[in-house]
Amino acid sequence: MPALASRTEAFRREQFRSLTHLIPILYGVILSVVLALVINYYRTAPAWLAFYAPAAMCFIVIWRTFYWFGARKLVDRLTAAQHERAVQSVTYLGPMLAFCFTIIGLLLMRYGDAAQQSLAVILIWILAIAAGFCLHVVLAGAIGVVLAAAVPLVIAFAFSAEPVFVRLVPAIAAVTALILYVLVEIYLDFAKIVNATHDAQTHAARAAHAATHDPQTDLPNRIQLGADLNQAIARLKEESGQPFALHVVNLDRFKEINDAYGHQAGDELLVKTGQQLLKACPPGTAVARLGGDEFAVLQRSATRENAAALAGRLVESMRPPAYLSVGRQFVGCSVGVFFVDDASLSAAECLRRAGLALDRAKDSGRNRYVLFEPAMDATVRVRQQLRGELHEALAREELSLEYQPLFGAGAIVGVEAFARWNQAARGPIAPSVFIPIAEQGGLMDALGTFVLRRALEDSNDLKGLTVAINLSAAQLLEADFAATLRDLVAASSANPRRIELEITERVAVAEGPHIAGMLARLRDAGFRIVLDDSGSLVANLGLLPRLALSKVKLDRRIALPAGGDDDAVVRAVVRAARAQGLEVAAKYVETEEQEQRLLAAGCTQIQGHRYARPMSLASLLAAMQVAGIGNPPAT
Repeated sequence: MPALASRTEAFRREQFRSLTHLIPILYGVILSVVLALVINYYRTAPAWLAFYAPAAMCFIVIWRTFYWFGARKLVDRLTAAQHERAVQSVTYLGPMLAFCFTIIGLLLMRYGDAAQQSLAVILIWILAIAAGFCLHVVLAGAIGVVLAAAVPLVIAFAFSAEPVFVRLVPAIAAVTALILYVLVEIYLDFAKIVNATHDAQTHAARAAHAATHDPQTDLPNRIQLGADLNQAIARLKEESGQPFALHVVNLDRFKEINDAYGHQAGDELLVKTGQQLLKACPPGTAVARLGGDEFAVLQRSATRENAAALAGRLVESMRPPAYLSVGRQFVGCSVGVFFVDDASLSAAECLRRAGLALDRAKDSGRNRYVLFEPAMDATVRVRQQLRGELHEALAREELSLEYQPLFGAGAIVGVEAFARWNQAARGPIAPSVFIPIAEQGGLMDALGTFVLRRALEDSNDLKGLTVAINLSAAQLLEADFAATLRDLVAASSANPRRIELEITERVAVAEGPHIAGMLARLRDAGFRIVLDDSGSLVANLGLLPRLALSKVKLDRRIALPAGGDDDAVVRAVVRAARAQGLEVAAKYVETEEQEQRLLAAGCTQIQGHRYARPMSLASLLAAMQVAGIGNPPAT
């Protein structure tokens, strides 16, 4: 938030503003008094006293009058220091000027008759009172002016040979005291008004700033970004308008850091991210926080080339580790870029398209940038249509399951279930397409229940084999999932001891104690728990007893070694798992060389295209019948 003027600075500015109006009035009074004195004494007093001295002061007054008239236009352009110097000059010069006029008046009293002398005193006194009230916004100056005029008069009258002047001393002193009291009260009222106005302006400015800025990073928020986008679009409509680019930035590991270390670390990371983005952007670029761990960068007067260059700098700026109070953290970011050269688009549409590019960047592996292409819009529309069609397909149970065999000692020992969707109009839809659609569209519960029910029913035909079913984090986080699964088992008459429930290592690590408790209840119900895609098993050996596992399936990176040291890693992982009494299976095996290495490392089960691809239940039963496995019914 830009620094607001302090109360002192604001007060000095208002003092200066008032002086620009009051001092010319004072100078007008001075000129009138001088003119009256000259007319009164030009015949009786010496020329230097009656004319030349007043003329010199009049010259100074007229010169300063022009200054104060001109200063009215400069009030808000002058610095706080200039306001301070101007107020101080009035504090010092005002009393000096008043003192000089009083002395001139007292000198003039030596000449002329009693009427002229009385007129001189009255004029000097009028000048003192007028000066005091005109300078009331500068209390020290106002008091100084009144005292500079009154004190010499009191002293001169007290020692005067004229009794009438001596008798005036108490009256002058009393009137002076009254004037000083009134000046203090007027000044205090002025100060109260100025300070109250400043406080109200400060509060309004803070409220306006808070409405358009993020409280954590102090960057502009979504509201302010929308206003900036509207301005950029309005300029684009002009004949000389320039295209611009909108970058949407999302942190790649914010949730992990926030979950691991708490919201304080997350807030600290957001602040540092805002600072890093500002450093990476050229002058004139607007950086805003949209919410959560998402930021936006508005690049004005852009081309496609420099928009891509800035996006690259943004990604590079987040590659180095962030040094937080909890230690060094590698975060990274993904960036979606929309180059705007069409003035008919709205701010919301610009944000939407940049968001589509961001989604593509995240889906492409993160830590990179992607520029929006029209095809992305078509993809989103297709995904929207697929979401509705998937909802209907699940309601009508139009999906099916395929099973990929798992081999041990050259024979089929189990199968893994995979959901398949053969859409009537579009043909087969890959799981990599419809499963993310189900996750984002809130359909994972229905999809998971369908897979569980169908796999449990099919397990009755797969006698002698285990049936592995993948579970999502959303299913395990449901409080009544165990009860739901027991109901499905009862309805299908399946044997839970032949059912393997697979979870990924990422889910097991990220979701914490709740997942461990749910898995323990499932294990107690007779199900076998399998850790799928285990890629850092050695680093997470403490998970194994807590998760009550029966088997681990190695991640592709571990299961497909290149030889040498990689083989040693596989052997170490296998030994660690088998020391816990666990079976070890390897997935994605495609060649004989891979199979031999894994078997030599100690893997007891193999799954992959080396032996068989996923197939329908009918095809699997036929293969089992040919191999003489179990006693499958005729199909």
